[in-house]
Amino acid sequence: MDIQYLHDLVWRRFVRMPYGHVLDYADEKGRVFIPTAEECDKAVPNPLGWWTPIENGAFFTGVYLYSLIEAYEKSKDEKTRGEIDILVNGMFLLQDVGSVEGFIARGVADDGKSHYPFSSEDQFGPFVLALYRYYKSELCKNKDEVKERLLRALVAVKNNGWNIPCDVEGLYFCSWGNSSAWRGVCKLLFCARVIYELTGDEEDLRYYRTLGAERPADGIFSRLEIASHGYSHDLVAFLGAKQNWICACAHLSLRELSRLDGEGSQYYKAGLKNNGITAVGIVDDIKKYDNSKEGFDIDWRRINHLWEDYENNVSKGISVAYRESTFWHGEVVPHRKIEHGVLGNALFSALIAVTCGDKAIADSSLARLIKHCDHVDWENLHQSYAFVAESAMILGGL
Repeated sequence: MDIQYLHDLVWRRFVRMPYGHVLDYADEKGRVFIPTAEECDKAVPNPLGWWTPIENGAFFTGVYLYSLIEAYEKSKDEKTRGEIDILVNGMFLLQDVGSVEGFIARGVADDGKSHYPFSSEDQFGPFVLALYRYYKSELCKNKDEVKERLLRALVAVKNNGWNIPCDVEGLYFCSWGNSSAWRGVCKLLFCARVIYELTGDEEDLRYYRTLGAERPADGIFSRLEIASHGYSHDLVAFLGAKQNWICACAHLSLRELSRLDGEGSQYYKAGLKNNGITAVGIVDDIKKYDNSKEGFDIDWRRINHLWEDYENNVSKGISVAYRESTFWHGEVVPHRKIEHGVLGNALFSALIAVTCGDKAIADSSLARLIKHCDHVDWENLHQSYAFVAESAMILGGL
């Protein structure tokens, strides 16, 4: 599989210009239905923007940006530098459109500024991961601005008990404060460490150390111990399904923590390896993809008859989104089950396995990824997961 082919495909079909946000899906020509400003303002189809193509703008763009920075540091390619600038400005926009400090939008409407009111840990975490990676790279010529942006978001979330804010004053969706869930713990530790790395304040270092030693109220292990376990138990105990994709950012956060914190690195390296052990066996699922061109209608507005005003109530907003999910997946995009649940899961597993720190696992996973990617008809894949395959190859050393 030619990594350049994947790269060109991502930029041709799935990077939304001029904003520089990676879309969730598009048709074979890159066409999508972007929500209007009115739809975002009314939270149609739901306040999370779930099932729209702008659902994971911060998440996907953040992971892709993180990977392209690594590609640039190896190649010093000027075209890659320009693409990174586009994605960085896209991340800036997702911060700038909000009115509540610490809110990171998922994407923007057709007017380039309106947005859905709910963010999540899956958007906030990659925002921090990517911009901190950028801040530390030679690419970053505006370090004061990036530092200020990161601290503004991080301190706001920290001061709110590590609750992720909606763009509605007083509403939060997702919290890291007292949870023993693995991915929340890893992102919390990474965010706390980044605060210290940016300020150099010994009080911030003590706070980070305290968090690592603490045991969350709902668990029996310290956060450092939880980080060392990896995410496999979360997939069983909390999710009951293979969803490696939502663990990717937390895993990459561990990767960065293992480099930043010599004192805690043994815990982080153990977690990375355990994740590799979990993920490596899933990479071969790429071969199960059926390459069907059917079963994916990009017109998400077919679910709008199920819309209901969420009335500034987080639980009701989530309930609306899940009710729409049944119709969306069953009637509108039945093929998403294999595009996302099988192929996407396998590709994110490859990304995790190649960055686990164990050479045998990483080398084997990269070889399998390259081999199996030839099986996939990328031109007819609706989900944007070519960016995941490319990112895994970059981070795997290709």
